Amino acid sequence: MFRKVHKGQIFTIDETTKKMDRDSIMSKILVLSRTDVESVLNMKETIEVIETAFRELSEGTAILPQRIVIPTEGGISLYMPAFLPQTRSMAIKVVTVYEHNPEKFSLPTILVLRHYKYDG
Repeated sequence: MFRKVHKGQIFTIDETTKKMDRDSIMSKILVLSRTDVESVLNMKETIEVIETAFRELSEGTAILPQRIVIPTEGGISLYMPAFLPQTRSMAIKVVTVYEHNPEKFSLPTILVLRHYKYDG
């Protein structure tokens, strides 16, 4: 086993299999369950926020560049940024699809990251 620094993150690599340690990878990712999300959101406020976002979209003020697609060796990455000027909200959704994730890293084939920033 040896440690490898990749983009500021430290991963444990098994020299014999050349596989990254799943616990090392997952310790860097905050995974929220449905219960976690439901514990901090209520339906009324969620509907209001979504209505506001759709209003900006229909008014043409939302900035939604086309999805960025980056094919890589063994997979694909999709980047979907958005900005809502009226509410000063910004988000990006990143989806990666790597067929060999399960056997190489004990991770799902499809991973999704969502990042939100709200200044309103």
